[in-house]
Amino acid sequence: QIDTERLGFWMGTRIRQLPLYPLGKELFLEMMDSKFVSAGVKLSRKQREFLYVRSNKSVRSFDGVYNKILLNCKVNGNYKLSMNDLILYTKP
Repeated sequence: QIDTERLGFWMGTRIRQLPLYPLGKELFLEMMDSKFVSAGVKLSRKQREFLYVRSNKSVRSFDGVYNKILLNCKVNGNYKLSMNDLILYTKP
């Protein structure tokens, strides 16, 4: 079980001051899943692993990817994403 309050604090305040910081894959995937579920976006394991790789396995980079995906979901009104959507939304 992950302490989401502590992780949220850490991500929200501290990570912006740090250089790219790699996390363990499972912790990263749990954090990612928690953020997306709380926003109403459901992702498959394959999609989460794709985002893990696409965001360079760092929390700082993931925040940018997450914000871009969430913005596109809100604009399009579509919270059920296909793999093509993720590819499109995460292009550099």
